[in-house]
Amino acid sequence: MNCADVCLDHGYDEYNDFYSEAMVKARKPHKCCECNEWIPIGVSYERASGKADGHMWTEATCALCAEIRKAFVCGSWVFGRLWDSIEDEMFPI
Repeated sequence: MNCADVCLDHGYDEYNDFYSEAMVKARKPHKCCECNEWIPIGVSYERASGKADGHMWTEATCALCAEIRKAFVCGSWVFGRLWDSIEDEMFPI
């Protein structure tokens, strides 16, 4: 198996009332929802926000994790599950 054979899909079937994402520069430190590393002030990161089930939410993803997610996720995903999914799909036991 090579990287081109991997297509991550969490099978998430709930929809957001609205969803927005943008690459922005951090004005304060944020923690990446995928790798749990701190995103320092002045560094670009992906900010996603939306509303689902009557609840507003916002997630911060470091630029590296956002790029990796865009490369390997070809279906739906759940924030915070990227690295578990990569481990499960690319390196099965």
